[in-house]
Amino acid sequence: MNLLRSYLLFVITAFGALSASADIPVDSETNATTNTNTNTNTNTTQLAEALSRVGHMSASFKQQTVDRTQRLMLENTGKLWVNPGAKFRIETNAPAEQTLVSNGQDIWVYDADLEQVIISKLEADLSQVPVLLLGGNLATLDASYAVSVYDDEMGKNYVLSPLSSESLFTSLSISFQQSLPVRIAILDALGQQTLIRLTDVRINDTAEPAIFDFVPPAGTDVIDDRF
Repeated sequence: MNLLRSYLLFVITAFGALSASADIPVDSETNATTNTNTNTNTNTTQLAEALSRVGHMSASFKQQTVDRTQRLMLENTGKLWVNPGAKFRIETNAPAEQTLVSNGQDIWVYDADLEQVIISKLEADLSQVPVLLLGGNLATLDASYAVSVYDDEMGKNYVLSPLSSESLFTSLSISFQQSLPVRIAILDALGQQTLIRLTDVRINDTAEPAIFDFVPPAGTDVIDDRF
């Protein structure tokens, strides 16, 4: 998996690595079957309504990724901003300071340690770039996912199963608490599980337009894959 696809696998983040052991119960969250409503059309409508209330959003996040044996592979924290029109910005904290920015047309993947940025055309495909869900890009939701829903102590949980065989993940769940997204869990085709917890979530918090453009720092190695 190339660098850009590794970034896009996260609904909302970039990766930083930490070797350790952990037990993260992502599998139960991404594959819940208890009290699951299988009325797909109703579930998709409910999810669309829940996401439409998010609109402009900012949040802090903590991400953890484990392998098939539940060994912790990746851990990071950071901040994200999402706006309608496929605009988003994700910044991860040290030790791996990385930035992912989309202005709705182009996407920048910047690695501060490598002093390198990769620029690509944004592939506005919900099965490839699920962060677009949080920005209200719902036109192809029904065509991209089968949706089920269940309730637990976190609140209401929507489980999305991609219909495309080319999707970067096999299952993704979004949990809402008091109408705010608070948790995202992803299971990919390799059996790796990623859990993202959102805190300090703010909706209808309009960001400055400049935050969705990226100007590389002086001396940055620029790799432009748009042409």
